[in-house]
Amino acid sequence: MVLLNEYLELCHSTKIELLHDRLIIGENDNHTRHLFQQILRGWGLEAAIVLAPIPLWRNALTQAFGCSNTDDLDKLQTWANAFHYDPTLPPFIPGNCSWQNGLWKQTLTMAMFGLDHDENLGHLTSRGVINRLGNDALMPDNYFYLGTPGQTQYEYYLQGPAQWVVEWLRPGVENHVRIDKRSRYEAAGVPEITILDAKHQTVEFLRLINGRYQPQQADASGRYPLSSIPGLTFLTKNLWRERDDGKLTHPMEKHFFEIADDTPRIPDRRPRYAGAGMDFHDRPIFPIALEPVPIPFDDFAYWTPESKFELVNGRPDIGGAEGVKGLTGMMLMTFGLTEAVKLFHPKDWVEALIRLQAIARTPLEETPAWKQAIEIAIFLRDQYGCDRVAVSGDLVDLGALTPWSDFVIIGWGLPQEKWSPNSLSPYYALYQMNPDYNIHLVYGEQPEDDREEKWIRTAIDI
Repeated sequence: MVLLNEYLELCHSTKIELLHDRLIIGENDNHTRHLFQQILRGWGLEAAIVLAPIPLWRNALTQAFGCSNTDDLDKLQTWANAFHYDPTLPPFIPGNCSWQNGLWKQTLTMAMFGLDHDENLGHLTSRGVINRLGNDALMPDNYFYLGTPGQTQYEYYLQGPAQWVVEWLRPGVENHVRIDKRSRYEAAGVPEITILDAKHQTVEFLRLINGRYQPQQADASGRYPLSSIPGLTFLTKNLWRERDDGKLTHPMEKHFFEIADDTPRIPDRRPRYAGAGMDFHDRPIFPIALEPVPIPFDDFAYWTPESKFELVNGRPDIGGAEGVKGLTGMMLMTFGLTEAVKLFHPKDWVEALIRLQAIARTPLEETPAWKQAIEIAIFLRDQYGCDRVAVSGDLVDLGALTPWSDFVIIGWGLPQEKWSPNSLSPYYALYQMNPDYNIHLVYGEQPEDDREEKWIRTAIDI
């Protein structure tokens, strides 16, 4: 329950961004550390350890806490148990999560959606979609673009500066927008930024003039013409409207915007995607070191899951195991191992290292994973009539599963319909047997891609 409460506070309206080669979650380094600590509390320290060589972790403990660099884990455990250390992080400010503030954001988003869908003025991209500026990946709350030269819309991100960026401030992390992101938008050439503060009910306009942002003001009636979208005027006087009972009046675009008759329209408002923007088939390896390592944009784009934060089976879930793995690896790159180990007491790290050592020394047929595979084989034969079952993936290559391993079961003679409406799906049945494993069920006669074909070639019958 403690982890759930902390997780809910941290993850409200959380963004995942790449700024100056570092992963930023929740618009603050401190927020990133808190989420990292929560991930490892839920998934176990082994989830981080398996992403870097063991000797590197021992070096990190030496640099962070001054212990001797030894491969004798019993000796290291004796030292760690007597070491005094408090891994408590500085507190974070959850931010303003009121219902009304969320409604203000939603209604402005819907009004901007009308500029796209109804008025054909350009393209609106809402929160969670990346705007790529060089190697940086920013997630504005909203941005509006026209598809002009210098802008390329890929499936997962817009490359190049948008015409208009809208950012909502969160209490306690205002500098992320007002200083860090503002300077990046300025350098990239975003012509207009609007910064909204729901707590104080203020709006700030910044216009790029001669390469620098200059503050702008709405006129006496609250009208502000956007220079980057000719003919569009923002009517700020309606932004914070409330009814007598304190609830929002739900103004739509005609209350927020005024559009001149001669405003240019885009005939085809649908974005034209220029492909994925990168190769998503080759999974990059995390180049983790003792010190921080810059994160390339392509790695960020590959590993970053949808900004959807959940707690499943008592542990943070952000895009499933693959999403959590990606964030964990990029957090290790952002902080480096020497800083990462400071999130927990050294005895916790040593105990995790000992557990991994014990697993590595256990014969394959005695591991819980192999016993689980035997149970699955019997189940598939009895319930689905499989005439042959094999295992592959990390059970074959590594001999032991980690939280990120591919637990691969291959069945021959399974029902032809993978998702039969007349019976329980084999996929769902295997998940119910053990949701902790990242189980891949492969139809031996129907491999879907090169990876499944490789698994079949290296399979071991059980």
